[in-house]
Amino acid sequence: MHVTSNPAIWYAARASGVAAYVVLSLVVCVGLGLGGKAQNRRWPRFSVEDVHRFGGLLVGSLIGIHVLTIAADSFLPFSLTQLLVPFTSSYRPPPSCCWRSRSRTTTESGCRTPSGGRRTTSTSPSGASPRCTG
Repeated sequence: MHVTSNPAIWYAARASGVAAYVVLSLVVCVGLGLGGKAQNRRWPRFSVEDVHRFGGLLVGSLIGIHVLTIAADSFLPFSLTQLLVPFTSSYRPPPSCCWRSRSRTTTESGCRTPSGGRRTTSTSPSGASPRCTG
């Protein structure tokens, strides 16, 4: 199902995910406004319900676009289960400054400066993994 690694697909996947999140927030706010007994004189209740219903359909279609574009992107291969069930993939990228290499310009922790010099490292407060500083 992985078609390509085109940057346009990457941008479409991220944009549809962010847009779905924003529209979902707005739809929830409209739905909360519908739940009260107060009437708005400018907007009749049926028109606000239509906006709420359309927003829900828009969120569903944006999530569908998001899942399809993630499936089409070949940068990270996801299974069908990982695409349909949230938080089932175990992808967590390592920090880019701490990749280990066998070149001479790499320090013991794997950090290097753009010019090839040494870069100091520090550990996180939990002591988990080194981070590049300076």
